[in-house]
Amino acid sequence: MDSKAASKGRVLVMDDEPLVLTVVGKMLEYLGYEVCLARDGQSALKLFRERTAVGTQPQVAILDWIMPGGIGGKEVNRELRRLDPNVKVILSSGFGDPGLSEQSEFTASIAKPYEMQTLRQLMEKLLPGR
Repeated sequence: MDSKAASKGRVLVMDDEPLVLTVVGKMLEYLGYEVCLARDGQSALKLFRERTAVGTQPQVAILDWIMPGGIGGKEVNRELRRLDPNVKVILSSGFGDPGLSEQSEFTASIAKPYEMQTLRQLMEKLLPGR
């Protein structure tokens, strides 16, 4: 996103699938959000900490539930909330939503593949008036 354009907000996306990261990143940029992408939990936490240190931490994180060989969405969510209790965390899953959104630790959930309208509505709900 052009840094001179007004952003609707900052979003961290964590997913182990490069294609998902690319597509979701482009969708969010198209919708007017500043996006940072992470392929694993450690990278997501590192990015969040770095952005927090300079005052540009994401207000929303979209976290893949299952991350092979690393820490997944549940663990990353806990650490993000420890770092910033106000961060809104969206659980992302390619396995549908087997009641995971009912877990109070997540703000919302979204099923893959994402649909533009669903993503837009969810982001507008979480970051209204931006």
